[in-house]
Amino acid sequence: MRKTVASFALALALCASASMASAQDAGEGAGGGDSAAESRATSFQAVEGSEREEIAGGGLLLGAYGTILVLLVGYVGWIAMLQQRTQRDLARLRASVEHGASVEKASAAPRVG
Repeated sequence: MRKTVASFALALALCASASMASAQDAGEGAGGGDSAAESRATSFQAVEGSEREEIAGGGLLLGAYGTILVLLVGYVGWIAMLQQRTQRDLARLRASVEHGASVEKASAAPRVG
């Protein structure tokens, strides 16, 4: 269980860091080297043409699907582990009940001696 949680956390961290890195790279190119004061200016500046986002959506989409897949596989693995534990407990209880019934029969039988 701990290995599953650790691998899930690693996969999630890798997906998140890749998404943030691609978003930051796209944001740096749009600034054009303005100083911090100029980038926070509140005056209206006319823009010709339309501005488009420069963030590639493919990596984000793959990261989202990868995260969902890792979560789903982890959940199915967890359910399988719980099912195996339940079957082991059930087999142990059945053996215990059968053993108890055989002990009762042996003690109830008349002893010859």
